[in-house]
Amino acid sequence: MFLLISNLYAESIQLKKSLSYAENITRNCYNLYERLQNNHSDFNSKKLSQELLNIAGQVHEIKKDNQRIYAGLSKIILSEDSKDYMNVIEIASIMIKTNRKYAASLGKKIEFLTDISSNIPELHSYTVMSIINNLVSNSVESIERNGIIKIYIHKTYSSIVFKVEDNGSGIPERKRELIFKPGYTTKYNELGEPSTGIGLSYVKEIVTNLKGKIFLNNEAKNKQTIFTIEIPIKSLVRRMT
Repeated sequence: MFLLISNLYAESIQLKKSLSYAENITRNCYNLYERLQNNHSDFNSKKLSQELLNIAGQVHEIKKDNQRIYAGLSKIILSEDSKDYMNVIEIASIMIKTNRKYAASLGKKIEFLTDISSNIPELHSYTVMSIINNLVSNSVESIERNGIIKIYIHKTYSSIVFKVEDNGSGIPERKRELIFKPGYTTKYNELGEPSTGIGLSYVKEIVTNLKGKIFLNNEAKNKQTIFTIEIPIKSLVRRMT
């Protein structure tokens, strides 16, 4: 047990460094995007290429860190095989365990509820986790101290429908059209620095690329926020050869 914990501790240090790099890269990329969108006159090809090279260098550093982390963790766990496609109940279980720990780290007491159809085929695990986990972690952050997060996953004739519902602080009506825009955020760290505001725009882009749709149903009166995502089944299941 001591060896296991010490190994995990070593990997967590590497992961923390990697997360720090990722946050800086996200912020730098957004600043670059914003300056290009606003047609800043201080840009020239040499300066732009240097900034892009710096970003590429940081991404390469993250890649090396992740390779080391994966190599270390794969020695600890029994199975080194990644499962690209998983049962949706198993995927939801992983997300809930992760976000329950995240909520606890923030000093919050959150109950997680699920409503999942039994007739859903195995889905591409990384895609589903990337989309839904982003929404669930946002729900955790929106709840002040105590609350409930519900995850619904159902199958229609041609689509998989995901819903993430929380009773957190809600989203004001005037801001509903802004939440999917890159850079928009309501979150700040302990130093007062804003979050990069990339999360929901990233989710929307993935959903759109999968030929899906994302909706927001915000009930200000009941302080309920419900994100609904519909994605064609063929975009998430294993392709037959």
